[in-house]
Amino acid sequence: MFIKSNRPRFISLLMSFVSLMGASFLSMTSLSFADQMIKSPSGLLAQKIAASVPAEIPEMITGGKWRKGNIGGFYRAMVILPNTKIETTQKRSASVVIQWIGKEDGSSLSKVFKSVNLPEVSHKKLQYAYLSMDTLKDNEMTLLVSSFDAEKNKDIAISFKATLPGEYKSK
Repeated sequence: MFIKSNRPRFISLLMSFVSLMGASFLSMTSLSFADQMIKSPSGLLAQKIAASVPAEIPEMITGGKWRKGNIGGFYRAMVILPNTKIETTQKRSASVVIQWIGKEDGSSLSKVFKSVNLPEVSHKKLQYAYLSMDTLKDNEMTLLVSSFDAEKNKDIAISFKATLPGEYKSK
């Protein structure tokens, strides 16, 4: 297959050769595209970061946008569910944490600016918690924490509104 163009024939032949060789090389490689991505520097970094997330965080959700002065970022909420019992008489119970993640203007590094545990969830001693997030306006995030109490056969839902770093209220 030759590329038709106004270029001199030699350049067209060279481009066709490179194109065919590239396709042949890709088809001969023993690694799948997924394997190549995982073994790329960015893929290895992603694996390392993912491996650092503890198993005690079964659910995480991000979204929205906040800004305060020269600092801006997004919201993150996570369920923390300890793998071990603190005392043999206690059941494990879920906690939920909201974080304000962002960076200062001109900075390329993101960091956690504020992290708040929600005692309104911890005090319920839920065996698990599910998260959903709504972010219709800047500087405002609504978090819904839901669960099920099997002993009472009852759904549980707690809603929170978070605004600027560290500021939230239970609805």
